[in-house]
Formats: sequence, C-alpha cells, structure tokens
Amino acid sequence: MLQRKNYRNIYREVRNAMPQKVVTEKSKAICQYIFASKEYEQAQVILAYYPLGKEVVCLSVLKQVLKDILWTV
Repeated sequence: MLQRKNYRNIYREVRNAMPQKVVTEKSKAICQYIFASKEYEQAQVILAYYPLGKEVVCLSVLKQVLKDILWTV
C-alpha cells in the first residue's frame, strides 16, 4: 500500500511540473484517441471527472457526450 502511495505522489509531482502548454497538447491527443476508439462509439455509459490542477482536461469529451445525448433523446 505504501509503495502505491509513493508512486501516486511521484506521478503527481511529474504531472504538476508539466508546463500548461504540454498539458493542453496531451489532453487534446487523449481526447482525440477517445473519440476515435470503438469503445467510445459502443459505450452505453460514460464516466468522467472534472480535471483539477494539471490533470487531463477531458471537457471536450463531456461536451460531445452531452451533445450526443441531447441529439438522441
């Protein structure tokens, strides 16, 4: 358990040290990957989070999900 906590702390420090421009670029790439995946296309349930600090910004995925839901309801 302690080792897991140490890894989380190390990766949090690495993430927080990233310049915002890098976070934005990586976030866009991750969102594009999600949109292109068959899992996204076939998903019946989408779980997401609101990014804090320098976590991956997945808000474009959330916006698209909401558009898709409103379009199909």
